[in-house]
Amino acid sequence: MDKSIAKDIDKLREVKVFLCICATGKSYLASVDSRFVDVDQEEAIYKFDYDENMSQDKFSQMQGHGVIVRHDSEEYIHERVLEHIKNGKIVLSATHKHMLKFLEEQKIPYVIIQYSEDKVDYFKNRMRQRGNSEDFIEAMIGGGRRGEAYKRHKSNQYATAVLDIYENEFLSDIMWKIFGQPIPSSKSARKDFKLNLNDLNLNRQIIDKAFIFYDLDEKYKSKAYDCLSKILDCDDLKNKFLEVYKVLFFGDGYKLKELWKIKQTQDLFGNNASAFITNLMILLAMPIHKSKMKEMKFSRNQINRHKSRVKECFLNDIENRNYKGIRISQMLWASYFINCKIIEVGILQFEYDEVIDKIKIHIPRMPKLDFKKVKQSIANSKKEVKRYFHFDDKQYICNSWLLSKQLTPILKEKSNIKKFQTMFKINEGEDCIGDILNFVYNLNSCENFSQLAQNSFLQREIKTQLMKGTIFRLGCGELI
Repeated sequence: MDKSIAKDIDKLREVKVFLCICATGKSYLASVDSRFVDVDQEEAIYKFDYDENMSQDKFSQMQGHGVIVRHDSEEYIHERVLEHIKNGKIVLSATHKHMLKFLEEQKIPYVIIQYSEDKVDYFKNRMRQRGNSEDFIEAMIGGGRRGEAYKRHKSNQYATAVLDIYENEFLSDIMWKIFGQPIPSSKSARKDFKLNLNDLNLNRQIIDKAFIFYDLDEKYKSKAYDCLSKILDCDDLKNKFLEVYKVLFFGDGYKLKELWKIKQTQDLFGNNASAFITNLMILLAMPIHKSKMKEMKFSRNQINRHKSRVKECFLNDIENRNYKGIRISQMLWASYFINCKIIEVGILQFEYDEVIDKIKIHIPRMPKLDFKKVKQSIANSKKEVKRYFHFDDKQYICNSWLLSKQLTPILKEKSNIKKFQTMFKINEGEDCIGDILNFVYNLNSCENFSQLAQNSFLQREIKTQLMKGTIFRLGCGELI
């Protein structure tokens, strides 16, 4: 934002209508901050049968650079603008000619937000990323139209102000500089899902719906009911359960990271806790997951992947390792998906970590790390990270045993893991033998390395190094 404009922030806060030549992020802003209303999206619902579960790609293709307004819906938009202003809302709209005329006739102050004239190529790329065709892009901003529009709006005598948005800024960045940061949407969207454990019938209903939502085997339902009853019979356990629930689904990233240090269920919930308590935590958070995916407008593919991953977390230890309940780590992984902190693109997962302000690459358990598919996932993730997390310039990092420098010398030159390592600038982290035992040998711990399996080249080579006393350390990599 221009420094000269920054001095007039107080004046801008009085404005109730913002016309955005750059429609990027407009719908997102209106969905995560209740102070704003996107009237183009409302018009899409009114005229074009817009579905809130519609993918962003389809919505962008349908609306172009803002919904293509039909004459018979202009009146509808004007009525909605007046109604929203009356209700104290801040209105967002594309710079339709009818909107400019309407606001000037009604003497309603407005601000125009746009890209500067020298950003035409950048603006075209942004439209391409939204799925717009070359013909549409040319019709909108080709042939000098962008420069003409810029000059015309820059000298608009009716506009309260004309602001330029820069390359690395979304509309939300400018609006929040003017009006202040909102209450995080994740909290406001989930205010109705604070758990009331005392309502036994309600929680049993949530459990029943969760089994259907995640397609879980009914044979585990009685264990969930029994675990819930035991929690209700012990006030200390109930309070501890609610405390952990709050950290997982209403807390901050720092508190959540602390839970990773706890390994035993009893250390987290106390000695009276059932082993199934970690599974119950996942079930009772299902409404949050469902709401959050809807809020973020997940595609059907992303929704299905999320449901599948939570199901894996719920079943992994009790079916694959015959434990009575899942480990804390599985409960935590489920919470990341329930909170929609992770998206999945191809064979990899991507998380925006607000604590370090970077995109983390996660590698799900898989039979083989296919290097070509890894490269494809990372390349394709750029669009999806921008679509769901609204970033396009964050550093990608990966902290994994696969990047361990102690692993490098024992790998074959053409191995997929070694190729994967070449994608990163790697520093050493903490001891990761526990991760290796988990992912390579499917074990929690091992007191005698000589008893480790030798069913693959990697198992044999790592076993040899462990018996020699080699300490494998986590590879902390920055994507080159």
